Amino acid sequence: MVRALMLALVGLFVGARGDVAPVFVTSLQYNQTFPLAPGQLLNLSETVKIHDADPSGTPQGSISSSANLLQISLFCLTQTAPTTLVPLSCNFDGFSIQASLSFTEGLTNRSSIDFSMKLQPSGSYETFPSPLVHVCLQARDGLSKTSSFCFNVYLLVPPKPILNNSQCVQLFNSSTWSFKPYQQPVCLIAPLNELSAVGLGQTLERNIYFSCALSYASVNVAVLSNPGLPNGFTIAGMYGGPSDSTNPTSSSNLLEFTYLPDRALKHQHYVFSRAVSFAPSEDQVGLSFKFCLSAISSYLLPNSSSWPQLSTDTCLSISVVPPSFALNSTDLNLSAAFYHDVLVGCDYVWSITVYEPSRYQQGPATPSLQTNYTAALVGDSHDLLPPSAFFSEGQPLMVCSDRQDRVCADKSYPMTRFELRWTPSRGLEAQTFQSCFWLQERKFSRFNRLRFCANFRVSKCKTCVMRGETLLALARHYRTTWLQLWGANPHLQNPQNLSQLSFLHLGPSFHVSKDTDVTVIMQRFGMRADAFKLVNPELQAALIPKDTQVCVLTAMCRQETDSFSA
Repeated sequence: MVRALMLALVGLFVGARGDVAPVFVTSLQYNQTFPLAPGQLLNLSETVKIHDADPSGTPQGSISSSANLLQISLFCLTQTAPTTLVPLSCNFDGFSIQASLSFTEGLTNRSSIDFSMKLQPSGSYETFPSPLVHVCLQARDGLSKTSSFCFNVYLLVPPKPILNNSQCVQLFNSSTWSFKPYQQPVCLIAPLNELSAVGLGQTLERNIYFSCALSYASVNVAVLSNPGLPNGFTIAGMYGGPSDSTNPTSSSNLLEFTYLPDRALKHQHYVFSRAVSFAPSEDQVGLSFKFCLSAISSYLLPNSSSWPQLSTDTCLSISVVPPSFALNSTDLNLSAAFYHDVLVGCDYVWSITVYEPSRYQQGPATPSLQTNYTAALVGDSHDLLPPSAFFSEGQPLMVCSDRQDRVCADKSYPMTRFELRWTPSRGLEAQTFQSCFWLQERKFSRFNRLRFCANFRVSKCKTCVMRGETLLALARHYRTTWLQLWGANPHLQNPQNLSQLSFLHLGPSFHVSKDTDVTVIMQRFGMRADAFKLVNPELQAALIPKDTQVCVLTAMCRQETDSFSA
């Protein structure tokens, strides 16, 4: 990091009495600013003179730099002035400034000392937040009479792109200087990153930022014709800078830096920006678009000529991400060989959670993502969901980076939870279902659909007890008596209170060992035809095939009754 540099000429000792301080004779203005472009040399040759015009201030003879110990030292603005002379350079991270001095000595005690000074930076200083070098020359005679002359040097740097807030804070914030975004709580507002991604149906709206370290600069950001802009991409005009009539705006921040422990020196510069917008079309899905910008800085000081222009080319990339969801977890067993055994009258709920894998990618090469796709589960048109089964609306969840709903430091990863709900109705006994569904984006269903299937088998001879049902009502439905049902459920203590049970046995299952006429089975167990069909709805033919399980309501209780009695 660079700190603004002060160059001080410490001590011009003439070794004699005097009442008048040394005098600077120069055509330069106090605090005049000189530009210094990368690789250039600032040469103040023959522009500054120092002399002591007081006859009593110096002894007879010439003024000699070697005899009167004329020396120079450098120190950083974040430090106090050194008490001892230091080498003629100041070193920073990968950067240094070196000074050299040469003299032409006078012949009398009232002659001038002409000197030329050269400043030359070396290394890379383009990334430093403030390139201000404050230079002060100080002359002092033998009686410590002093005078000084100061000027500024701006190290001209090209505009620097700022692509995210963390980069902005890292660049502009440290213990030795401070930045104050003007009326804004963050460093940048909605910056466009080097790598960005957007999905269909959304519009990416961001700002491209460049910082310029000189208060007297204006920056123009232009789009390079090669490769140009993708279709659907628009870019707004320039914002920012001291001449911006709308400054500060949401996309233009004024940054202020302060130096020295007492914050005595300040330096301001501006962030320039252009707003961009991109709404991709379906034919752009899966493509990445590169576009390049050239930021050109123009420097102009009051009452001075233009300074050299410097430019920076920056290329950015935007990818159009297709919808892509993945199954995270589910209560359903999706194995082709597995069957979920269910009972009629029971309420079943299976949970299914899905996520976008692209939202869980991390790392420096991961694009800044804006998709906001909406997941949907849709039943297959061929392998239908079971009758009356349906998917609930997706409910958003925020989980940890490992896709777990637990306590963690960063529970900010999105996921969607669905529920498959089904209450098998009576009459579906013994039926099996292969039911399939699609995981897809709600609106853009043709991209990256995933198909899942689950098998269901409705059990016979059992039924769930629905809310408010009585043993008598069940007996009427199945064409039997409540005594029959009570007898088939010895664990039922009170026939008038079914709330203690989740399901009832209707009767035993009988294995048919050979092809058998249905009337034989009904006569054997004393079952009426309507009752037989209610508990065996799949057996509609006259012949029962071999190895069939038949639900029977045995005639254990011959006395017919339609009410409970004590």
